[in-house]
Amino acid sequence: MTVGEAVAMVPKKSKDQFVIYVKAREYVEYVVVDKNKWNVFIYGDGIDKTVISGGRNFIDGTPTFSTAIFGLRIETILH
Repeated sequence: MTVGEAVAMVPKKSKDQFVIYVKAREYVEYVVVDKNKWNVFIYGDGIDKTVISGGRNFIDGTPTFSTAIFGLRIETILH
């Protein structure tokens, strides 16, 4: 299972805390936590053991604000 798949299992707008434990290894992915995923706690085995990385960078044309490994997706509602 990927970290993103685990995040997808989080119930929307839950008042209960949802804990995701990420086992020691390197995960190459981008994790997006939708704004409707409340009370999410993600932790791993340590800074040198659980690594989540990706390859987006400014030089390849990705804006700096889009290079984060973890991101919060905020959808704009137009009135």
